[in-house]
Parts: sequence; structure tokens; C-alpha cells
Amino acid sequence: MAADNLTLSHPDPAVREFWVEHGLACRKIADYMGAELGTPCLHDVWVPDGYKDLPADRMGPRMRLKESLDKMFSVKYDHVQDCVEAKLFGIGVEAFTVGSHEFYMNYVAHRPDVIYLLDSGHFHPTERISDKLSAILLFWTRSRCMSRAGSAGTATMSCF
Repeated sequence: MAADNLTLSHPDPAVREFWVEHGLACRKIADYMGAELGTPCLHDVWVPDGYKDLPADRMGPRMRLKESLDKMFSVKYDHVQDCVEAKLFGIGVEAFTVGSHEFYMNYVAHRPDVIYLLDSGHFHPTERISDKLSAILLFWTRSRCMSRAGSAGTATMSCF
């Protein structure tokens, strides 16, 4: 159902609603896991949305992504810690990524209940995640960080 390389930012409300419902179901599963383990379960949202060619409209997809995320995160769970994860680009979406670093960094700045997951494998090889962390931690009051090994030797850092 990822039509035209878009999910939560798709212009068709039916496609977006499918993915919002999917996210709600995943969060419910995460809540059950967290309750069984007695600890919050980290629920990560990472979407593939973007375009291969330069789009005329860059605001529309981001407005739809924000609206979809807001709907998905509107249900509160006791054992879930939600996070969002940016990416630079992907195969087939080289020209425009809806869920960019700038989008998610600003999204989380206005959503204290959601944390920002930084995966060093999702940035340009010339970018250093330490530069991003030192800038973010200077301004965010949520200064607790968690790291984990990512795929292909990448490191992941969640700040909340």
C-alpha cells in the first residue's frame, strides 16, 4: 500500500489512513510488550516517503505527514515511548525525502511526548552525528540519551 513511494504523506486520505491504522496497531503491540517486560517499549516510526524527481510542492507532503503522525500519536499508552527517525534519501526517492532531519527535528521540538532517533547510517557520509547531537543537546531540555548498534555497523542515538 506504499503507493507512489508515499505512505503517511500520500495525497489520498485512504492510503494515509491505512498507514495511520497500521501505526496505531504497532503502538498497541509495543504497549503490550512494554507491559509484559515492565519497562517502556521504544516504538520507532521511519517512513520511506519521497520523490525521485524534484517536486513542485514540498510543503503539502510534509503537512500530510505531520497530520498523520499527530493522529497516530494521539492515542496514549503507558508502556510506549514513541520516536521518529529521519533519513537522507532512499533508492527511488533521491530528490526529496518527506521525513528529513529538519522535519523531524522540528516535529519533536513541538512534541515533548515523542523523541528523535538519530541513526548515523541515515546521513551523508560527510556529516558527523556528533555535530548534530552537540547542537540538539544544547537546546533540548530532554537530555537523556540512549544508543544502540544499527544495521551495517551504524550507531543509533535516541534523545529525549
